[in-house]
Amino acid sequence: MKKSISLLALVVTIAGSLFFLGSIISPFLYERHATSVSEEDFDLSDYWSFRSFTSQVRGLRVSQIVDVWFYDYWLKQYVIRSELLPIFVLMFLAQILTLIIAVASTYVNKRSLASVPVILCSIVIALMTYVGSTRRYWEISYQLGYWFAYPAMILFFCALIFKILLRKEEKA
Repeated sequence: MKKSISLLALVVTIAGSLFFLGSIISPFLYERHATSVSEEDFDLSDYWSFRSFTSQVRGLRVSQIVDVWFYDYWLKQYVIRSELLPIFVLMFLAQILTLIIAVASTYVNKRSLASVPVILCSIVIALMTYVGSTRRYWEISYQLGYWFAYPAMILFFCALIFKILLRKEEKA
């Protein structure tokens, strides 16, 4: 019983890590906003915690593509309001820590370490939701990066439950 719970905790943690990796590499927010009175002129943007990709559509043609990453995105951002830039940095750091700690928790059988990915994943989801809620005047939709974070959090929580059960099994 002990080995099966341990194996189950390992598999669930790895699955949660893969979902969370998908959350990082996929954009979490899509935005379309008009740039003039004409409905033919608009910008289309995808957002990650570390990147934004914007296409400027003028009439029937894409006139300019702006693709900014890491340093330029966080410090010289052209597309999104500057007060959100620290949120993106914090989100990226939380995402990286979540993955590192989730992988470390597969090697170290500590209940406290297994709880950290659940907490950090919840923080990342809250930050993604906050960024989306600040975009009130534009048409937005949450993308795969946002939706992948939810099953990752559930899987991390299941792994925590399995580690708690494993600890009780060891004490008995």
